[in-house]
Amino acid sequence: MRTTASRQTTQASYTVSHRFTKPFWSVFCSIIDNFGDIGVSWRLSQQLATEHGIAVTLWVDDWQAALRFLDPLLSNEPNPTSQALQLQGVCVRRWPQDGQSCIEAAQAAVIVEMFGCELPEITLRSMAAQQPHPCWVNLEYLSAEDWVAEFHGLPSPQTIQGADQTVTLQKQFFLPGFGKNTGGLLRERTLIARHQTWQNEQNPLRHQLVNAYGLNDEPKLWLSLFCYPGPVLKNLIGALKQDTQPTVCIIPAGGLANQLASQLGRPQEPTPGDCLTLGNIQFLVHPFVSQPDYDRLLSICDINIVRGEDSFVRAQWAGKPMLWHIYPQDDGVHLDKLQAFHSLYAGTAKSGSEAAALACWQELNYRWNCGDGIENLWHDLRPHLPALHSHARNWQQKLAELPDLTSSLVRATGFAT
Repeated sequence: MRTTASRQTTQASYTVSHRFTKPFWSVFCSIIDNFGDIGVSWRLSQQLATEHGIAVTLWVDDWQAALRFLDPLLSNEPNPTSQALQLQGVCVRRWPQDGQSCIEAAQAAVIVEMFGCELPEITLRSMAAQQPHPCWVNLEYLSAEDWVAEFHGLPSPQTIQGADQTVTLQKQFFLPGFGKNTGGLLRERTLIARHQTWQNEQNPLRHQLVNAYGLNDEPKLWLSLFCYPGPVLKNLIGALKQDTQPTVCIIPAGGLANQLASQLGRPQEPTPGDCLTLGNIQFLVHPFVSQPDYDRLLSICDINIVRGEDSFVRAQWAGKPMLWHIYPQDDGVHLDKLQAFHSLYAGTAKSGSEAAALACWQELNYRWNCGDGIENLWHDLRPHLPALHSHARNWQQKLAELPDLTSSLVRATGFAT
């Protein structure tokens, strides 16, 4: 948490006491790395626009990175001198660079600060001058830890030095989570139905990939792989190569595929469409795709190996077994966060077979995140895949009973109709 929150306010006080009539929201996103932050920000902005009819401006600090992320959705090359584009109901603009754009951003009814990114000083002063003040929300990172429900909705008073006076604005914490007393998870209205459709069409969708990559054998096991580069990839490959049946592993082009090629002794960097072979495993190097296409990929794989936050959440909506490579932190606090999710996820086992499968899954996922070898654990996990699949589907349905994050945010800010 980057700001101190007041504990004087309870969960029930989170809904603001007045409605705004201004026509748009400003969502601020600082693109740190790997498109994770902008991935969540784009999903939120698009859902606000398409499902709630809210005009949204998504402000991004790295314009070129934003264009690379949005490229699969663009029908034409954007004007290289342009600093704004309109896409699927969302106005995407470069982070305010001048006084006028900073003031425009501050005139929104709601200002969402994604993951505690710091707003421009001029924007803050302009917010302080607005009457009424905009509703200011800090949407934080996802965690399964117990403190999330305690902090969700708490105010954090911010002192802003205006032109004529000092003004105190209330910034509200909005925390995603897995329970009723949290902000929930991003989930579009049609997402579960789309996964059902994709999984009903799983065989033909897989066959399209088999043909596209010219595979000779029909794989028995399908994996998607999206972890952080480093030793964990080497340990994972060491486990996967023990498989005795034909396996496909779909891996994105870029740094991860480059590391894989280096480990396999391939001198050239792989490009989208390449197929790298190790024993019975064929690694398909996949191009960067749009978010809906990535959701579909997750839906048709048997196991999804994901990382960070966005792909982690989307894998759970797919209702398939997964391994999670949590973002590593130097102080090791990420392992506490990992175990908090393990406890929550495994605590919903409905049978002895599910409990045994989840115990094996927890041990493997934890040891892998610690940087340990997992060859034996991977071998032990394979017979548990049917039970893990059943549990993943039950978990998906359990999460779907809760309000989605965007709808909860709209209600909390007084915009629900």
